[in-house]
Amino acid sequence: MRFLNTIPFILTVFNLLFGFISIVFSLDSQLSYAAISIMVAIFFDIIDGRLARILKISSNFGEEFDSLADIVSFGVAPGILIYTTLFKSYGLFGIVISSLIPICSAIRLARFNIQKNTNYFSGLPTPTSAGIFASMVILNMGYSVYIASILVILISYLMISNVRYPNFKNIDFNEKVPLTLILLLLSVVPSMFDFNYIFLPFVVYLIFGLFGLSKEKQKV
Repeated sequence: MRFLNTIPFILTVFNLLFGFISIVFSLDSQLSYAAISIMVAIFFDIIDGRLARILKISSNFGEEFDSLADIVSFGVAPGILIYTTLFKSYGLFGIVISSLIPICSAIRLARFNIQKNTNYFSGLPTPTSAGIFASMVILNMGYSVYIASILVILISYLMISNVRYPNFKNIDFNEKVPLTLILLLLSVVPSMFDFNYIFLPFVVYLIFGLFGLSKEKQKV
């Protein structure tokens, strides 16, 4: 039982580890590996919290440690990745735009730590924003600096906005499953066959908030 109790902590460590690895890859100009490392960190972030709830071993320490790991993996790492990939040649402007990612991620995570409402997330969750930024690098679509700047500003704003996003933490699969969760799971399927669709679940989730699809009552 003691070993089981440490598993969520170990998974959070791996989240942090791959966030750090992403930074190292970015500094070494291995940008695809840096982006993939962020995706791996997202995977560990998803399962550590779920496992903690299943084992009923969540704690204040675990929640704080998870947020600290997230600021590295989903704030600093994607900020450095985007700067290295798209804005390195634009001097102070590139630094300022790229810095919005870790700054807004930190604000988002600080607010999450004191947020008591468990029915929805207020603001775009940092793993989603990090997934979008990592997808931009993986797809390598040759964004202009103007388009890239607009995307960074928009996603950073959504993180600190009051836009509501679905929270699937308390889903009871013995009852009706929310339509938003079904759509999100379906959006993962294309990426299982073609990695070029890795962006899809992150974009679908982002749209949920923009179109007000966070209400728990939307079920099938």
